[in-house]
Amino acid sequence: MVPLVHIIYVCLFAMGALFIWTTQAFPRPLSAHDIGPAVFPMWLAIVMMTLIVVDTLISWGRARKVPLGNVGLAVLFALGMGSTVWASSRFGFFYVLPVALYIGLWAIGSRRLVVNGIFSLVMPVVLWAIFDQLLSIPLARL
Repeated sequence: MVPLVHIIYVCLFAMGALFIWTTQAFPRPLSAHDIGPAVFPMWLAIVMMTLIVVDTLISWGRARKVPLGNVGLAVLFALGMGSTVWASSRFGFFYVLPVALYIGLWAIGSRRLVVNGIFSLVMPVVLWAIFDQLLSIPLARL
């Protein structure tokens, strides 16, 4: 059992550190009286990191604990979502979406394989019909 909020805070703290590191590449101020474009995101990240440390110290003993397997499952789903977005950009939205829908339906517990397959094939077609044909907003090429 691990405190979920502390895992989230570690990730947010790392994101804040990444923001600070990224702002170093921002353009410098145009004059001595200008604060420059890097100041706001850098200070926002510093405030966020400070609040994370303060809240961690205040809630150290009261943080709700969850099984480590649940955290691993959430990470696995996040990686799956990221790989779906990557595969969609590489191979095409309408080729990846049926597979992703089928796997997602199975992962959330639906074991009706035929119904899941039909839904996974019909849903992209409905999206294409609504957006591409009805609203003239192309999602992707077939």
